[in-house]
Amino acid sequence: MQYRSRLACTVENTLTQRPIVTKKMYVNSDGETEYQPSECHALNEITVTRGDSEFMCRFDIYVNDVFWTVVQGDGVMMSTPTGSTAYNLSCGGPIAHPMAEIVCLTPICAHSLAFRPVILPASAKITIRLPEGARSHAMVSFDGQLKFKMERNEQIVIQQSAYCVPFVHWSEQNQDSVWVNKLDKTLQWN
Repeated sequence: MQYRSRLACTVENTLTQRPIVTKKMYVNSDGETEYQPSECHALNEITVTRGDSEFMCRFDIYVNDVFWTVVQGDGVMMSTPTGSTAYNLSCGGPIAHPMAEIVCLTPICAHSLAFRPVILPASAKITIRLPEGARSHAMVSFDGQLKFKMERNEQIVIQQSAYCVPFVHWSEQNQDSVWVNKLDKTLQWN
């Protein structure tokens, strides 16, 4: 059995740096409206996008509480190794081995050619802040299922989840061989 990492996300007020405890609405995968839990988890990726806005979104990104960069474009994505071959790959992000202890930070249609996908350690604390001067709200999505609106002066804090997901495999199979064969078949490398 292998354990794969997940990402955990909390929403905070930018000014107080404290989690938002009021009931925030989100739309689930069935299109129904529910209340957002205080902490959300994702196995594949967490995306922050412009949603239905016609404007580019602007985010301030901090890694381990150090200002890192400003992203302008359609959004930004944080992906686990499990999710690296899904939406992350189609946005130009790297392919990561499923057992790697990393987080992929990938821009979605970035306005600047200078901002490229980056691999961070799984222990990194990533903060995505929607500044006061942002032209519109943003949408946060977890594995493409759970979605909620992020308003100005809010930020999301993403860290490795304490809850891993167990994956059961046939013991006689070499998992690296299985992974390479799946990539070869899917991407038609050879």
